[in-house]
Amino acid sequence: MLKTFNQTKTVYPFFLFLFTLFLTISLALPWVSAQEPPKPKPQPWHIDGIIAALDDGHDKVKEYAFWQLVRYEPQDLQAVIEKPEDEDIAEKAVNILKDKTVDSHIRHLMVYALVNLGEAGVNYIPDMLNFLQDETVDGLVRGSAADALGNLGEAGAIYAPEIANIVQDETVSSWVRGWAAYILGNLGEAGAIYAPEIANILKDETADSGVRSRAAIALVRLGKVGVVYIPEILNLLQDDTVSSDYRGSAVVALIKLGEASARYIPEIFHLLQDDTIDPRLRGFLVGEVLDKLGEDSARYIPEIFNFLKNDTIDYDVRRFLAVKALGKLGESGAQYIPEILNFLQDKTVDSYIRNWIALALINIRKLELNEIVFVLNNVYEPNQPDFAQWRFATYLLSGGTEEIKMLLKWLGYPQLTPTALNYEEGTKTLELFLQVWENAQDLPRLQTDLAEKIALVTSLVSWKPHDIDLLRRHSNNLKAGNFTQADAVESVILNLKK
Repeated sequence: MLKTFNQTKTVYPFFLFLFTLFLTISLALPWVSAQEPPKPKPQPWHIDGIIAALDDGHDKVKEYAFWQLVRYEPQDLQAVIEKPEDEDIAEKAVNILKDKTVDSHIRHLMVYALVNLGEAGVNYIPDMLNFLQDETVDGLVRGSAADALGNLGEAGAIYAPEIANIVQDETVSSWVRGWAAYILGNLGEAGAIYAPEIANILKDETADSGVRSRAAIALVRLGKVGVVYIPEILNLLQDDTVSSDYRGSAVVALIKLGEASARYIPEIFHLLQDDTIDPRLRGFLVGEVLDKLGEDSARYIPEIFNFLKNDTIDYDVRRFLAVKALGKLGESGAQYIPEILNFLQDKTVDSYIRNWIALALINIRKLELNEIVFVLNNVYEPNQPDFAQWRFATYLLSGGTEEIKMLLKWLGYPQLTPTALNYEEGTKTLELFLQVWENAQDLPRLQTDLAEKIALVTSLVSWKPHDIDLLRRHSNNLKAGNFTQADAVESVILNLKK
């Protein structure tokens, strides 16, 4: 059973420590190395869980499965995924991408998934380019296609001239133009020849701030070619008519220039003290400190949890910290799994924040059946905004084992509940339900659903006299919990005794 987590500890000493440590690091070093939130390292059991989720009856669960594919570094994903798994996933993704009846939010996700699949996704570059050039396609999808082409590196470089045309075409939406400029910065030498055109966008104060921001990031990504434009980038950072979102993104990109931007660190640091700056950037700085601490950050888990529970702090800051901090625990974090699972049951914390915490567990180890029930239990939360995220987390964190696939056929609001069951399936299902019941003593909503499904499975199978012991154990459990479903199981037992 999980230990009760002490929720009374204050977060303030911890963050005083963080701020002091950050000042020490930033003043001691000649430059600051800004990093993106760490991406999980895929394991074969992750892929098994994702593939299992792609066969779920809920489209939303499948969407989360593709999101998980996007979270991995492409080279890491391609190292563990095998043929024909990659080709099968790529085919599913491109079919969704082409389907104009599917929400654009989901379709643009498919572009990223295709890119992360490497060779299996490269085969669909022509499809992505069609979306990039098709003005009837939603701008979100087109922008994502441009982003994906940039991430393909040499494979996407041959399309640099066409992407550059989009950058210069003022009839194209600013959102797409901004992304196109950003992607040119990812194409290396193929994009570098367009640095003057990108700089013209940055200098144009009449242009949309989003376009200018992505132009700044593009120039930074071009390395030495972009260094000469640092003063123009700083002008953008000091322009308070530009949203803090865009200014913050440019700050992070600029720091990545390392020694080339060292002389500007005082100005950048001063800018970060501005209360108008998006609070997500402050969360980023906290994450940087935790990054320095590495696995030692585990000792601050109670303080991290208090921070994550504080709903006065920006949601994205807390989500970032969840990924950054818990993602650093590694195998040494295994001892904290009970505390983390206990935290997942705290309904005072936003469901999406708790889900991010749960997904960070993939950096520690695969969960066993007696642990995964604490993830699945969140499906039953009253007013649950998105139960599909918890079904997916159950698949992923368990490695999508046969036990879990069987369990999710019945529990956690499956799209369709089985209406027929053969004897062997029924026996395995009731045996599995016994294990789950034992571990769900403190999870009343899951246990209620389980009681209903025990009665249902019992009614679908023609049982034999030697099954009485199995049925009796379920009946006793149901009686002990005062569940009326015990009567249905008892009725079957009585008939077998005749």
